[in-house]
Amino acid sequence: MLINLVIILIGGAIFASLFEKIKMPGLVGMILFGLLISPGLLDTLSADFYVWSGELRQLALIIILLRAGLTLNIASLRKNGLPAMLLCFVPASFEIAAVAVLGPYLFGLSLADALILGAVLAAVSPAVIVPRMIDLIKLGYGQSKGIPQMLIAGSSADDIFVIILFSAFMTMAQGGGFNFSLLWNIPISIITGLSVGYLLGKLVALILKYWQPSLAITTVFILGILIIMVNSEDWINRFLPFSALLAVMSCGLALQVDLPEIQTALKQSYQHCWNVAQIVLFVLVGTSLDLAYIGAAGFAALILITLALIVRSLGVWLCLLPSNLSKQEKTFSTFAYLPKATVQAAIGGIPLSAGLASGPIILAVAIIAILTTAPIGAFLIDHTYAKLLDQSHQTNT
Repeated sequence: MLINLVIILIGGAIFASLFEKIKMPGLVGMILFGLLISPGLLDTLSADFYVWSGELRQLALIIILLRAGLTLNIASLRKNGLPAMLLCFVPASFEIAAVAVLGPYLFGLSLADALILGAVLAAVSPAVIVPRMIDLIKLGYGQSKGIPQMLIAGSSADDIFVIILFSAFMTMAQGGGFNFSLLWNIPISIITGLSVGYLLGKLVALILKYWQPSLAITTVFILGILIIMVNSEDWINRFLPFSALLAVMSCGLALQVDLPEIQTALKQSYQHCWNVAQIVLFVLVGTSLDLAYIGAAGFAALILITLALIVRSLGVWLCLLPSNLSKQEKTFSTFAYLPKATVQAAIGGIPLSAGLASGPIILAVAIIAILTTAPIGAFLIDHTYAKLLDQSHQTNT
């Protein structure tokens, strides 16, 4: 276990550094290093390590969403309340519809299988978007109109919407019919996730005020509580729909409000945690990619992904019509909604393992989407924010 972690951390850090030197996002190097040591190529990691890979990726997502909650400014988010809400489901719906239309023509998929592929592709990657938006908040870019907060909130809820639809489409493809009642789970999951997380954050803050441990213990204690909550998601879902990852972000928001005296120290502490966790996350995304399936999709996959992203981008612009954003700011927001990585790596192989005939195609397109949209989206965010967004004189630290 430890040797595997050392390989991931050192190799991922070296590859990230090399790619940053050629002006490419470091995450591209991390993903490619993961692909290099994956079972399909060098097969460097031990088989039993992959049993823990899901938990390690989950920990990385907890850290980044907790940082988001500690950083979010509700006053700034209110400036784009309606667009932020629309971004939770409109762009993903546009992309799913586009794939549902194009999939049967390009790959001969049934409507049910095309909808599954659309759901796999439609989720944006908070692991790519959120840390970059947090950096923009620190630098003051887009702050005057609350753009980073809007994109953090929208991208975090987007995944819940897509995963619930994915489950419904899988049931339909396996002969169970479409369960419309699952659609009610989307708003309920968001409401319960935000509520439970906020109440948990207030309870944790109360404990910490009386306990007053060191910063290191506080950091570990909060992470431990959130890990327990996230791992309780399946149990809670027996009684009511619940989004644990949204609860993590909401918990961070409550801690920001109730523990202002250590907010900055906590953000810095979790920044250090993220510096390590992101290497593990993106290297493991790379190890989950199987190049053997890419040949099954080929050039048609690139056409599908490109056209679907164009339609998705139209959805983003539609969401932003009620806002006071300029054309440049809308363009940046569209770029920020391009990257895909973590969700595609997590669910792209499920149709194949479930025995669907379209499983190899769906997995292949998911892999190509990660390898193309994650680096392109990250590159566009990193290289356009200074030109497309205004910088506030007063920045957050």
